[in-house]
Amino acid sequence: MEALRDGITMIRGRASKNLLFGPMVSSTYLIDAGDTVVLYDTACGGRAARNTASVLKDADNRKKWKTGAVVLGHTHMDHANNLQLAELMPAENRKILVHESGVSGGKLLNSPYRMIHFMVDSARSLYSVYRGFPFPYSLMMTPLAWLDRLAPAAARSTFAAIGALAWPRPRKARRELTVLSDDAMTDAASLGLPEGFTGWPVGDSVIIPTPGHSPCSVSLVSPRLKAVLVSDADYVGNPVFINGNIENLIHSLGRIRALAENGTIDLLLSAHDDPVEGSEEIVRHISSRISRFEALRDEVLVIHRETGSTDVGYLTRLLADRSPLYREMKENHYPRSVYFPEVPVARALIESGLIQSSV
Repeated sequence: MEALRDGITMIRGRASKNLLFGPMVSSTYLIDAGDTVVLYDTACGGRAARNTASVLKDADNRKKWKTGAVVLGHTHMDHANNLQLAELMPAENRKILVHESGVSGGKLLNSPYRMIHFMVDSARSLYSVYRGFPFPYSLMMTPLAWLDRLAPAAARSTFAAIGALAWPRPRKARRELTVLSDDAMTDAASLGLPEGFTGWPVGDSVIIPTPGHSPCSVSLVSPRLKAVLVSDADYVGNPVFINGNIENLIHSLGRIRALAENGTIDLLLSAHDDPVEGSEEIVRHISSRISRFEALRDEVLVIHRETGSTDVGYLTRLLADRSPLYREMKENHYPRSVYFPEVPVARALIESGLIQSSV
């Protein structure tokens, strides 16, 4: 636990059980806004839950809190977890806020099994998920690649069951979700954001849509604390899944950069990385991410024009041989880290209208 500023506490946790996947830090943030307390990105795992519960119980002004909110930066399994913490908030009015695209049938899309199953199913028409893994994990995937030819549903279910072993099960809360609808966004200028920004107020902060990493990705801006909490909007492995979007990533990051350029923020807090402090440092950090995602996209389109191919697997192999960016992604392919080199290839082709996606 670390107090970053008067009113912001960062609580680090581990995002997996380190069974098939190396340990990765995922942070939860507590914003103390006088009579309002906000938890942003409730990370998965028992350690994160215990540490966050400890902060809630030991806070000096906990008796002042009248409103509590859990804000889900997005609904991936390492962020939309430990929702039982909403019940520990010493506040009468407590809500769990999630963007509408992160909910289906009234339920969060945060189950490890469902998420991995979706990853395979949505990519199947574009490339084989099982054939991209590096050695020695490729040895484990070969039987699934063969099974996929004969019984794709069985292969998906088996892979999802194995992959879900590394992740803690989501912890639920005893309350309904409050869904953030795009139609319900309001002008945020009165809350300290520049003209043109809209969002959903929570305390003296504003939730703004920042899709790209996921359609349901949102960031939390606190003009009073001059901070923005971005979840995985700036994650270096973006785009991670097929329902991510490179164009949206670049646009969302551009809006965050604009907040630093005009002095609204001078502290950027990500889910998996260390804080970035100083407006100029944030501008440099975000600009480097934007350049990376533009390069990932542009290199795909160059090699497509060169070869005339839209075969995702083939283009990924060529790029891994020629491009330092794609070579890095291949060498750090999941489960070494959360990199999937085929995804930016597929997304670049989809967003250019060269191939179609089912999501």
